[in-house]
Amino acid sequence: MSCCVLQITGLIFGGLGMLGTLAATAMPQWRVSAHVEANLVVFESIWEGLWMDCISQLGLRLQCKLYDSVLALPPPLEALRALMCLAVLLALVAFLVAIVGVNLVLVPVSWTGGGIVRDFYDPAVPVPLKRELGAALYVGWASSALLLAAGAMYC
Repeated sequence: MSCCVLQITGLIFGGLGMLGTLAATAMPQWRVSAHVEANLVVFESIWEGLWMDCISQLGLRLQCKLYDSVLALPPPLEALRALMCLAVLLALVAFLVAIVGVNLVLVPVSWTGGGIVRDFYDPAVPVPLKRELGAALYVGWASSALLLAAGAMYC
């Protein structure tokens, strides 16, 4: 009986991890504009995702634009896209290989997070180019934890 409960719990965690991975891949909030100057009134926020950039003006108007050309994308963004798409496919194929999927989710999400933190504290990066961690990164980290838990329950 306890074996069945663990398998069902693992299946639920794996399903939630798969949905979270899909959500993190689609969300535009991978990098969010940082408001670090003394200006308390913020008129717009910039979101940068894997597939599009968005500008939110006063929280009332959201304008998103898909990237124009795949050929014009920087190589790290192409790598992040490929890894996240591969993670979604692996999570969809089988929950039994969730332990492999967690690495493919964790690498691009942590890679992006590390780059954002490094640039944020780098004095050579101009203030308008500084970014904060976006919601998609937190969804990706939570999905990695769920997939890891699901994989552990299957073992």
